[in-house]
Amino acid sequence: MISPKAFQSTLLAWYDRFGRKDLPWQRPRTPYRVWVSEIMLQQTQVRTVIPYFQKFMEAFPTLQALAEARLDLVLEHWAGLGYYARARNLHRAAKILMAEYGGEIPADLEALLRLPGIGRSTAGAILSLGFDQPAPILDGNVKRLWSRLHGLKERLDTASAERRLWALSVHYLPRERNADYTQALMDFGAKICTRTHPRCLECVLQDACLAHRSGWVAELPVARARQKPVKFSYWLLLRDEDGRIYLEQRPPVGIWAGLWAPPQWDSREALEAQCQNLSIRPETLTWLPAREHGFSHYLLCYTPALAQLVKPLPMLHDRPACWLKPKTSSQLALPAPVKRLLAELA
Repeated sequence: MISPKAFQSTLLAWYDRFGRKDLPWQRPRTPYRVWVSEIMLQQTQVRTVIPYFQKFMEAFPTLQALAEARLDLVLEHWAGLGYYARARNLHRAAKILMAEYGGEIPADLEALLRLPGIGRSTAGAILSLGFDQPAPILDGNVKRLWSRLHGLKERLDTASAERRLWALSVHYLPRERNADYTQALMDFGAKICTRTHPRCLECVLQDACLAHRSGWVAELPVARARQKPVKFSYWLLLRDEDGRIYLEQRPPVGIWAGLWAPPQWDSREALEAQCQNLSIRPETLTWLPAREHGFSHYLLCYTPALAQLVKPLPMLHDRPACWLKPKTSSQLALPAPVKRLLAELA
């Protein structure tokens, strides 16, 4: 096993030459910018996050600006990034920080963990990157690195594996250059010790890597074999004579909470029954091809049906609704699949 000191010096020397030092949340690197970026980076790749982060910072440059903003405006700037509970938690946490911490992000692990949307690894990243404090992290990149470096032939979703991985994160933790070390861990997993096609020949840790020495790189980390369940949804696209599409605001809980989308049903029969209630003959519907959208725990298969109206219709459900021209879809917070669908209709 490589010693913590040797691991730290090797990793930091690699980072000094090859690490990422021009990410937007690093210029400048403040606790607030680090916090927002870490929430965005949960289950989302860096290249996807960068443009969203830049626009988000333009709209909410300070913690106070975020706390005072309307939730629907925050969701509008988050639309397309997915996992919208992150945005709602970010907004809630900003209000808590203003009310209880004087608008400052606390440099304290327990205080951070009490905020909505912040777990142990995110808190560690905020402390190390935002405050240069020694704090362990355990994101997907780090789990993969520890798994290969130590040849962990155990599924990573078990409690025992989680305990061992956290112990390794603590074991290798330095007492200086904490921000650089944490960024180096993330960068090394993203650039060298990648999930597929790892660049072992360029790896400065290959002599210490048990998976490399044993020929186990392709087998590690051991992932849980699972197939996502599929959920079906049928969307009604009501289009009036002016080309506007009817959208409803989703309920405050559940999928795409608070965002705007067409009315949806779990079956084609339920959608067609609603059409009959609206005096729309089901045979006049234009069924568009089915599409898929992946969530973390299931796959959504949705099929839109287009109905061209010749007279105005009342609201379908007892919730906020509007008529929107597809070309002006940027005016509302829309889930990515709805945004793509409206772009097609435009």
